[in-house]
Amino acid sequence: MNAIIQMMIVIILSGCASVHWENPNARASLDRDKAECGYEAQKALAPKQYAGSPISQGVSEAFDEVRLTKSCLLARGWRQVP
Repeated sequence: MNAIIQMMIVIILSGCASVHWENPNARASLDRDKAECGYEAQKALAPKQYAGSPISQGVSEAFDEVRLTKSCLLARGWRQVP
């Protein structure tokens, strides 16, 4: 199931390819921050229970993980720009 969720996240994020992340802090690392924010999002979602089929659960988890990761990146000073 985890592989399905990861694949869905890649598909979702690829739809936003015309936008990129910028941070005025020259020392910030997008790859590091994405990894840390993704890890924190997965930890936050671990105990959450979803109602419905395994497919709907996977979709809900993927959207929640993307939302939490984006919120974390914004909190670290990253901004999405066209």
